Amino acid sequence: MAREYTNTSCQLHGSEYCAMLNMESCRSCTVDCATKDKADLVRADLDVIRSNVPEGIEGLFAGDACLLCRGEPGKKKWYALTDVAHAEPRRKRATILGISREPRAGTVLPVQIACCDACRKRYLALEYVSPVTGTAFAAVALILLSIRPLREPVAAVAEALPFFIFLAATGLGVLLGKLFRGILVKKYAPEMYTQVMEAPILNAMAEKGWFELNPNAGTSRLVFSKTPIRQGLFTAMTEVQPQADEECGEAARKSE
Repeated sequence: MAREYTNTSCQLHGSEYCAMLNMESCRSCTVDCATKDKADLVRADLDVIRSNVPEGIEGLFAGDACLLCRGEPGKKKWYALTDVAHAEPRRKRATILGISREPRAGTVLPVQIACCDACRKRYLALEYVSPVTGTAFAAVALILLSIRPLREPVAAVAEALPFFIFLAATGLGVLLGKLFRGILVKKYAPEMYTQVMEAPILNAMAEKGWFELNPNAGTSRLVFSKTPIRQGLFTAMTEVQPQADEECGEAARKSE
């Protein structure tokens, strides 16, 4: 369904910049263009952002092929969401102490990436193996130490010893969780891009200065959705021809 923008007094109404923002309606638009100076600043910023984005960014999500697979891509079932950032447009901002400085990110851009079921399961395993292992060890230690026939002989040696055993078990769980995560990263690396900025299209963005805003150690931090982002920069669901999916698969195979 075509979107209708009714605020004709907006400085961007009917322009390419309005189309670029891809808002669902004028009411949902968060861009302040109340005056000509503000609108000019928005135009300038959007021009900078557009110049830093490679052509074909809609290929991240509009095709049917998973962009996170290495080799033959799986079929898209999910949208993997993350935030990428760029230093431009550079603009000094005042800190809490009143000192002006340039922030690390001049632009923060939510991106959505076509993802298959297999890649989603791998990413979730990487995300949760460490906290689940640590929590499991802590829970087992707490349960065992809550059993009187086990706790009392230990406490007889030293009153604080059960507490230190609990801390040691928790620490061991955390260490093992990190070890298991490292093993999974090595296992999954030949099958998928564990860091999304290495994937097709995103690697072209990385070459232009984009970086993942809040990655995990050695892997990307992703949220998964069944539905795409409906509004915002570079979210227009333009049609991607089948050959585009084939090109993505070919690029993935060459990167192996």
